[in-house]
Amino acid sequence: MPNCDWGKPCECKECRTKSFDVKCPKCNFNNSLEVEADFWEYSIDKNNLGDYNFSYPQTKKDLVCYACSYLIIDVPFFNNYNKSRCENRLKLIENIKQGRFCNCCNVVEGDIKGCFSKIELLKHDNNLYCKACLADFLLKENPDPSNSQEKYEFDKVELKWKKNKIKVQCPKCNKNRWLKAEHSWRKMCKNCYFLSKS
Repeated sequence: MPNCDWGKPCECKECRTKSFDVKCPKCNFNNSLEVEADFWEYSIDKNNLGDYNFSYPQTKKDLVCYACSYLIIDVPFFNNYNKSRCENRLKLIENIKQGRFCNCCNVVEGDIKGCFSKIELLKHDNNLYCKACLADFLLKENPDPSNSQEKYEFDKVELKWKKNKIKVQCPKCNKNRWLKAEHSWRKMCKNCYFLSKS
């Protein structure tokens, strides 16, 4: 159900438009195309829920391949190329040719991960890694520096060990307790602190 209008059924241009791919028989490039509904009607089902039903043109149209300009005859009707998706696919092909893929998992630089995030490659020891694989590699290369007084966590964004907790002894009762690193200024334990204020 199109629902960009605050969760309600919607017939805006974005909701009326759908994307589909057509593969070029010459270069195998997946042309991403968009078609806009030419007719729509609002209907209510037996549960009293409303929705828009869209109809799309059934005619055929010739397509010039976005990558190699080969003429593809009689593809389903479309209004436009999805240019951003086509450009991204061309960039991926170029990155593959240039060997810009992860040394561990072979994911290509610029590929889409999840909904929005593009794969970024980082260089380490003259090899390219995606952030996830580089994090795993660095974890093996750099063991956990935690000890009896400090605990560390590996930050997979900054790709380094960061101090997470520190053991602090209460100056009044001499009890040790673990505190978040940013709270290490709290010298007294809670009990002693409240007793000192009473």
